[in-house]
Amino acid sequence: MNLLDAYQKYNELNIYPYHMPGHKRNTELCQMPNPYGIDYTEIDGLDDLREASAHPGRGSLLDQAQARASRLFGSKHSFYLVGGSTSGLICSILACTKRGDRVLIPRNCHKSVYNALALASLGVDSTFFTVVPNNALGKSAIRSLRSSDVHCTPVILSTPEETPTHRLGTYYLETGFGIRPSQVIYDRKHSALTEYDFT
Repeated sequence: MNLLDAYQKYNELNIYPYHMPGHKRNTELCQMPNPYGIDYTEIDGLDDLREASAHPGRGSLLDQAQARASRLFGSKHSFYLVGGSTSGLICSILACTKRGDRVLIPRNCHKSVYNALALASLGVDSTFFTVVPNNALGKSAIRSLRSSDVHCTPVILSTPEETPTHRLGTYYLETGFGIRPSQVIYDRKHSALTEYDFT
């Protein structure tokens, strides 16, 4: 049995998924031979690279599929993403960077990108890009970032002509209590970043 057959066989059991990913195998999301219908995680025998016991001496179905992909692409190794975008982004960044590298990241990127840079105190230099008003508050924000060794060279200090409202986006921290978690609200409407014309 190959990996695809194993997924399809498990899918026939019609077990509702109470796990990630969030699309819950919604087959209407894709107009091609649909991968979502068999998107499972943490199911014995399907996608756990450490679960080789199901096929003693041959490795797991996923391990065998990766070996076939390696032969197909003529590579030494092939690794499938089995942990979703978080683990994929973290692994990609850790594989492509070394200590001391400088990385330019957008501030709205997936939070796992920040986690990858911070993981195990890697010491990977980070560069922050944004637009702030050229006033005391904007300059204070840049000084704060630089004090944490964040490179701010590409940050744009805008003039009132470029960003008429000339304001800095504001973060509000709503502190949680009991079982209600804290949450951060970011108000960036009419901020320098949203008003600036990048064209």
